[in-house]
Parts: sequence; structure tokens; C-alpha cells
Amino acid sequence: METDEVKIQMSPENESYSENNYSSFESGSSDEITYRKIQKWDNKAETFLHNIIENIEEKIEFHKYNSRKYRVLHYTFGFFSTALPLLSSGFIDLFDNKLFETKLLITIGLVNSISQFFRLETLHNKHLEYEDRFEELKTKIEVELTKPKSNRTSCEIFILKTTDKYNFLNYTGPN
Repeated sequence: METDEVKIQMSPENESYSENNYSSFESGSSDEITYRKIQKWDNKAETFLHNIIENIEEKIEFHKYNSRKYRVLHYTFGFFSTALPLLSSGFIDLFDNKLFETKLLITIGLVNSISQFFRLETLHNKHLEYEDRFEELKTKIEVELTKPKSNRTSCEIFILKTTDKYNFLNYTGPN
């Protein structure tokens, strides 16, 4: 990406700068003067952010699908773990069969165990949360790209923050 050399004073006395007021960053002694280059908003930066938006859209769809899947599984197993004991309480007296009672109790225990072991409700909520987080990051990038280049946050700072947030969401999100 192209960079332009811009001199900015990094001291508390003057936090603003204009085109006529180029300053330097003083690092320690008054003899040392260092300048830093600031990355401009160019097509490469915007293309990079558009690629991140495409990746984010894939992540949003992934989390949306998994959120729905785990919600259905949670409600299915929740229904059976509640309905089976209620229905079986009326049928046990009709069948005087110990094998039937044993199979029914094992089925109820198995349904409850599967629901608890896989933490279906937690997975549903996590995927729903990360769908919202990725959507928020996507909106933040789109808002920044719609601003005029002169009103945008510094390109390198915005890209750094955006990629850090994107990588953090990918690392901490549910699989």
C-alpha cells in the first residue's frame, strides 16, 4: 500500500495539525527527530476491507445456520425429555411389563444426557451472539467505507483494529 510522509507532532501541547503546520515526533532528546509515514486510503485498503466483509458474511451465515440448528435440537430434546416422563406415567400402569418400563426409563435418561452433554442451549446462544458480533463488525466497516476519505479514521489504525477484532471473533467463536 502506498504511504505518504506526513509529519505529526506527538506531544500533549498540540494535538491537532494542519497542512501548514507539519510537526515532528520527539523521541527523548531535542536532537532526535523522527517522522512516521501514514498510510493513505487507497484501492488496496478498500479492497482488503471488502474481502474482510465477504469473509464476515460467510461467518454470519455459518453462525445463523448453526444457531437455528442448535435451537431446533434443543427444543426437540427438551420436548422429549419433558414429554416422555409425562406420557409414560400414564402408560406404565397399562403395561405390566418390566422390560418396557426399563427401556422407557433408559430412553428418558439418554435424551436428557444428550441434551446436557452437548449443551445445545448454550451452543444456540453462542452462535446467535457471534452472528450479532460479526454483523456489528460488518456494519462498522461499511459505515467507515461510506464516509468521504477525508473524514475517515486513519487507514492503518482502522485496518489494524478491524483485523484484530475479526481475528479475535474467529478465535473465540464457537465452531
